[in-house]
Amino acid sequence: MKSPIDFYFDFSSPYGYLASERIEALAAKHQRSVNWRPVLLGAIFKVTGTQPLTFVPLKGEYTRRDLPRTARFHGIEFRMPSKFPIATQAAARLVVWQRGIDAGRCAPLAKALYRAYFLGDRDIGDPDTAADVAAGNGLDLSAARAAIDDVVLKDELKRDVDAAIAAGVFGSPFVIVDGEPFWGLDRFEQIVVILHAALPGGERLFRICQIEHQDIVGFKPELGGIGLHEVAHCSSRTGQHQHCESNLSHDERRPRPRTLRGGAARARRLHHLADMRA
Repeated sequence: MKSPIDFYFDFSSPYGYLASERIEALAAKHQRSVNWRPVLLGAIFKVTGTQPLTFVPLKGEYTRRDLPRTARFHGIEFRMPSKFPIATQAAARLVVWQRGIDAGRCAPLAKALYRAYFLGDRDIGDPDTAADVAAGNGLDLSAARAAIDDVVLKDELKRDVDAAIAAGVFGSPFVIVDGEPFWGLDRFEQIVVILHAALPGGERLFRICQIEHQDIVGFKPELGGIGLHEVAHCSSRTGQHQHCESNLSHDERRPRPRTLRGGAARARRLHHLADMRA
């Protein structure tokens, strides 16, 4: 059975919100599940010595411009909340609480909390508001409110954050796939490559063909994300290139990979260079 994707996020992270709207579809397409792992960037920033992007001179102004642009690019509705950033312990504890009851409901709860903040402008840092959002997602209001103040859940979240830091997590969104770490929404294309590489038997590996000055080959826009267009496979024993395959139909397959040129290539490179991290 394929291992789950570990998805680390902070509820005050705008890019984490955008990634939360894509991660489930990405995982499902590759027959993976998702472990929703809330973290606290405040605790992580104490280790890294950083601060929210919007607080950083020059980078903050760029981020305020990039966020709505990135949301439009991915077709995700987004509104910057009036209060930012916020404390996210209450929302994070609710996800930890739900994980202990029914892990399968963590995704809808996390999305509901994210959307309440980045669409509804509701301050989910307030325990009563966070509990109310959980109740709107089908959970018991009193139980949800009690969970936020539960000392056991507070300690569990702290251990989770410590474990995330030990695993190398330093931002949001942060994804670990088969031991490989990825920071930022702009790394989701690379995650697709890793997921495609996990073929049964392990006799061959999919790899991105890079030719002519490292031009990126093999990506095309798809509804809900970026998917592989053409990839080459090689023998894991000899490392020798054999031939190209495509996830298109047989009639659409081409004998060898093509290099993206001109405007299309520049557009792909610009997209890869976009700073969509929090």
